[in-house]
Amino acid sequence: MAGQPVGRGRANLRRLTLLFVALGVAGLGLRYWHDASRLFWTDEAITALRAAGHTNREVASALVDGRVHAVRDLMRYVDAPNARPLGDVVRSLALDDAQHPPLYYLATGAWMRIFGSSIASLRWPALIFGLLAPFAIAWFAFELYGTRIAAALGFALSGLSPLLVIYSQEAREYGLWATFVALASALFLRAARRNEHGRWIAYAACATAGLYTDVLFATVLVSHAAYALWRLRGTRLAAFAASAAVALLAFAPWAVVMWQGRATVDRANLWTASPWPFSALAAKWAFGAGSAFFDLEYQNGAYAFVLGPILILAACAVVWNVARAPARIRRLTEALLAAPFGLLFLPDLILHAHRSSVTRYGIALWIALLVCTAGFLAHRLRVTRSRPAWVALTFALVAAAGISSAADVQAPVGWDNRQDAAMPQMARVVNAARDPLVVVPERWTRALDLAFYLKPEVRLMLLPSSSSAELEGASGITFILEPDSEAQGFRARSGADRLQRVVAAARLNAQVIRLRGAGSDPDALSLWRFSPPPPRHVRAASPPHASRVRAEHLGLRSRS
Repeated sequence: MAGQPVGRGRANLRRLTLLFVALGVAGLGLRYWHDASRLFWTDEAITALRAAGHTNREVASALVDGRVHAVRDLMRYVDAPNARPLGDVVRSLALDDAQHPPLYYLATGAWMRIFGSSIASLRWPALIFGLLAPFAIAWFAFELYGTRIAAALGFALSGLSPLLVIYSQEAREYGLWATFVALASALFLRAARRNEHGRWIAYAACATAGLYTDVLFATVLVSHAAYALWRLRGTRLAAFAASAAVALLAFAPWAVVMWQGRATVDRANLWTASPWPFSALAAKWAFGAGSAFFDLEYQNGAYAFVLGPILILAACAVVWNVARAPARIRRLTEALLAAPFGLLFLPDLILHAHRSSVTRYGIALWIALLVCTAGFLAHRLRVTRSRPAWVALTFALVAAAGISSAADVQAPVGWDNRQDAAMPQMARVVNAARDPLVVVPERWTRALDLAFYLKPEVRLMLLPSSSSAELEGASGITFILEPDSEAQGFRARSGADRLQRVVAAARLNAQVIRLRGAGSDPDALSLWRFSPPPPRHVRAASPPHASRVRAEHLGLRSRS
């Protein structure tokens, strides 16, 4: 690039580079901070089930039967001592979660078999992969822009990025996916420039691993293919085509698994197909883009004054990258931004769905935005005569990311798991009760994350939707876990004094609830305390409606 710094300017750039590296290292440390206190939610509990090699059917056939079991009976399906061979991890995903390829779950499964299945242990693989992501992003920035200051800025911004910090603290695959997005892009640029067989082999291996981490990695391959068609010729283009073909052929077996399980995949993703207005989609896109730099709680206007300037700066970075940067930068940036948008975001505009509103689905796009911003700011720091102003602006952006991430890691609940926020409080109430029994109608997977917080001896009754089990002694029902709307119906049938809410469902986003077209979020559960019917000799003198307790939704009735 033009305008190379000399003399004192070069020394200042070296100091800035070292400072940005130090800030990135501080961001790595944030990933350890308060990790154990962060909410362990339903998706993470499902990770534990998959990593242990068990299936939904196994749990349902053994425990979802209307009978009383101990919490330890449920926990054995996520405990390391009862884990099945690693091959069963693949089987579990193929049967129940084919949209999630097995690489991350195999890594977590291997880890839990060695180090146990506590919450902290289950999160360690994600934490390790999350620590690798900033290094991969820094390398990608260096390969794309060719300067140490760009690499250092990429390292600092990704090290402190709230999006990447949060996903480093959850037992999910998104940190590993982010690592492969950046690593594959860096390898692609290096291989395209050097055109050496070993580098193309490394790229093919990385692309294969990316596909086996998340199928949306395919958008990255599309980006690389577009760039290759624009910029590569001869043996370089042929080498890329061969590498991409190897990756796709290697992924073909899992593609067949996904096709065979497409009905299950469709059901699992049905919630993202409901229509949202463009205004809501645009707001969520802004939130997703902003969360790469600053964590704005969705629709929380109090932070809009921070997010607005950040998005303007990111937009300026994109414009510079696609309009004024050297051609090799322009083409790859355009491809990395256009492919995720065209394959994920644009269909929502056409089909009126809202898959693109899910922040984690856009990780490839948000990483491209991070790298674009790092490259743009690095360019301004190298060539502009107003360097002090750009230094201040850059540090303000890095500081916003750091402050946001520091606040996030101290909060036990994040924006992606708020529906489970009340689970620890519910567990404390249940654990404090005498000989408690928790009845969970239909939503047994929600009992799985609750079980991580319950005492092993707590009694549990999991009910299928079609249950007609008879309750042998209504005095055993102590708590019921279900949504307010369904509990109110039971309350009306059984008597208002028999069902009292003791822990309310977590407060959710009113905007999202409105868009779902429901008065309450179906994922938001409250904990209700149930008072059993009075003894039979008392019931005889009571009104007829009080002599029986029938929970039609629960599929239960008393012995009377």
